[in-house]
Amino acid sequence: MRKNLLHAFLVNKKEVSIYFLANYTSPDEVEFFLLKDDEKLILHKEIIRDTRGLEIIAYSDIDIELGHNYRILSSEGEEVVLDYDEYVTTQEFEELYSYDGDDLGCNYSKDKCIFNLWSPLSEQVYLKLEKSDNSFLLYKMKRKENGLFSIEIKGDLYDKKYSYIVKCNNRENEIRDPYGKAVSLRSQYSVVVDLKLLDKLGTVKIKDSFEKYTDAVVYELHVRDFTENLKSDNSGNYLGILDKVDYLKSLGVTHVQLLPVLDSAKVDDLIRDEYNWGYDPISWFALEGSYSSFPEDALSRMVEFKTLVNELHKNGIRVIMDVVYNHIYDYITHDFQKNIPYFYFRKHKNKICNASGCGNDIASERKMVRKIIVDSVTFLMKTYDIDGFRFDLMGLMDVDTADEIASKLKAIKKDCMLIGEAWHMGVVLPDDKKASMNNANQLPDYAFFNDTFRDLIKGPTFNHYQKGYISGNIDLKDDVEFVMKGSILNDKFPSVQQSLNYVECHDNQTLYDKLANTCDDKEEILRRVKFANALTILSLGIPFIHMGQEIGLSKFGVDNSYNMKNINNMDWKLLEERMDMAKYVSDLVKVRKANKLLYELDGKEEIAKTLDYFRLPNGVLTIVCRDKKYTMGYKKVLMIVNPTDKAVSVDFDEFYTLYFGTGGLVKEEDSVAVQHYLAAPVNVAIFVIK
Repeated sequence: MRKNLLHAFLVNKKEVSIYFLANYTSPDEVEFFLLKDDEKLILHKEIIRDTRGLEIIAYSDIDIELGHNYRILSSEGEEVVLDYDEYVTTQEFEELYSYDGDDLGCNYSKDKCIFNLWSPLSEQVYLKLEKSDNSFLLYKMKRKENGLFSIEIKGDLYDKKYSYIVKCNNRENEIRDPYGKAVSLRSQYSVVVDLKLLDKLGTVKIKDSFEKYTDAVVYELHVRDFTENLKSDNSGNYLGILDKVDYLKSLGVTHVQLLPVLDSAKVDDLIRDEYNWGYDPISWFALEGSYSSFPEDALSRMVEFKTLVNELHKNGIRVIMDVVYNHIYDYITHDFQKNIPYFYFRKHKNKICNASGCGNDIASERKMVRKIIVDSVTFLMKTYDIDGFRFDLMGLMDVDTADEIASKLKAIKKDCMLIGEAWHMGVVLPDDKKASMNNANQLPDYAFFNDTFRDLIKGPTFNHYQKGYISGNIDLKDDVEFVMKGSILNDKFPSVQQSLNYVECHDNQTLYDKLANTCDDKEEILRRVKFANALTILSLGIPFIHMGQEIGLSKFGVDNSYNMKNINNMDWKLLEERMDMAKYVSDLVKVRKANKLLYELDGKEEIAKTLDYFRLPNGVLTIVCRDKKYTMGYKKVLMIVNPTDKAVSVDFDEFYTLYFGTGGLVKEEDSVAVQHYLAAPVNVAIFVIK
C-alpha cells in the first residue's frame, strides 16, 4: 500500500500539522487519531492545499502534554510519531517548560548526590551510574515540573562515572550531563566531582587594582603552542605555562588570554601527535584532558588548571578564557541534539543556520540556551577565579544574553574583562539584537577586536599583498590617526574602553608573514614588526599581543593553522636571538603603565583637548601632550611616528630630551636635550620636556 501519511508536527498544545502526499485525492474520507501512550483520541481536522502540497491541521479536545509517547494514526492504518522539532522553538514551549533552578547537573555531597537533567521532551530518563566494581546500574528518574528529571542517590559517589538514557517517541539516546563539571578519559562519561576539593587550593587574589580595560595589556596564547618546545615534564600541559611565567612578567602583560581549554572533540586525551586549537566544544563546563598530566583522573585537570590560575595571580597576571558559545562540534551526535532535537540551534528557511561556518549556530536568544551559557561562565569564574572571557564569534550571540552575562559576572568580579570577537553576521536575529560591534553602544561592558585598527596598520588581513601603514602606505595617515585615538571619532565605538587594538591573533597569517608577502629583507620586516608593536601598545584603546608577535614569530606563511601541530609553537631559541625585540615590547608596556592616566582618556572632546596631532608634509605624525596630568610629571610629552622608509629630520620649537627611542627606554644619563632629531625610518620616538 502506498504511504500517504508523511509527517506530523506539534504546533501547540492543541494543534497538530499533518503532511500528506501532495497528490492525495480523498483526505475528506480519512479520520485521524491521537495516540497518547495507550489512549486513543479523535482529532478534528481542517484541510489546506497550497504550493507545498497537502497539509491537514488537526485539533485536539485535550491539551497535549510533553512527557508522553504521542503518535498520529489515520483511519487507513498509517501511523507516525508526533514530531516536536518545530514546537521546541515556540514561545509556548519556552513559557511552559523553562526551568529557573540553579541545581542542574550533579549536586554532590559526601552522603548523597542529586542528579537533575532538563529534558522536557522525554517520556522517561534513566541515570546510568558506575558501581564500585566498575559496572553500571540504571536508575529511573522522576519527572517534575517544567521538564525536569531528578533522582537522589545515597552514599559517597565521588569519582563515579555517569550518563543519562533519554527516551522519547521510540527514540533512545545516551548522553553525558550537559551540566557535567568533569568528564572521564576521552569524554566518554560525565564524572561526579567534589568541588570543595578545589577549595583546598585556596584562591589567590591579585593585589594590584584593575579599574579600566585600558589598564590591560592582553597576551594571547594556546597551552600547547606556548609550552610544547619546553624542556620540561610539563611541556604541552597547563602547568607548563608556569615554567615561563617569568617571561610573561618581563613583558609586563596584565592578562593572559588562553585559547579554548574547555573539553573539545578533535584531540585524543592520550595521543600527543593530535593537535587542535579547541574551537570544537563538547562541554561548556568540563576542562580539556589533553593538557593535563593525568587525563585519566577527572579531578586532576581541574586541580592543575586552578593551580595555573593561582600561580599566575601570584605573579600579578590575570586570566581570560576564550569560550565558544556560537556553535558546538558535530551537532547530530552532540548531547544537546540527542536530548532535545533542534532546540539549541537556529533555523532559517527550514535549515540549520551556518553563519559560524560550523553548520549549527547556537540559538542564544532562547531562555534555556541563554541559561546554560550564563551558568557556564558563572561556574568557570566562581570555580577557577577566572578574570574574564573572550567570546568567539560573539556577533552570533544576542544582545540580551550578552547583557545578562555581563550583569552576572560583574556582580561576582567587578573588574572582570569581557572581550568579543563581534563581527556583524548571521541572518536570523534582527540587526539591533546581534551582540556585534555594530551595537557597541548597547554593550558598554564589552571590548571588541578592532579589525579597522588591524587592517589599517598592517594591511588587509584577507589580501596578503595589499600594504598597510607599517609597510609603506602612508596615504593611510589620517585613518591611522583615527584608530590611534581609540576609534571613537566616527562612532565606531562610544568609548576607547571598547577598542581592542591588535595586528595579530591566532587566526590568519602572523604579522611577520603578512609583511613578508611584500618584503623579502628579514631585518626590514623585523623593524616593521617593532613599529607595529609600538603603535599597538601606544595607541588609545586596549593593546592585544599574540604569542610570539613580540619577536616576529612566523607560521611560514600558513593562513589557517588550527590543526597543524608544531606550526604555531613558540620558538624559545628564536627568543634568545631576538631578546632585544622582547625587551622593546616590555619597554613599550612600561611607557604605557607610567602614563596610565593618559590611556584612560575617553571621549572625543577630552582627547581633542588633551592631545594635538600634527601631520608633517613628509609623512611623519607628531603627537603632543601639554597637560601635566597626562605627561608623567614632565612639562610636555611629544611622540614622533615615522612610517616612511627614510630617516626624517624633525625640528623642535623647544629643547626636548629623548625618552624612548629605537632601542626602547633611554637611560636618563644617556639622554641630552635637543632641538633637532633625525627620526629613524619605520619607528616611534618619544621626547619629554623636563
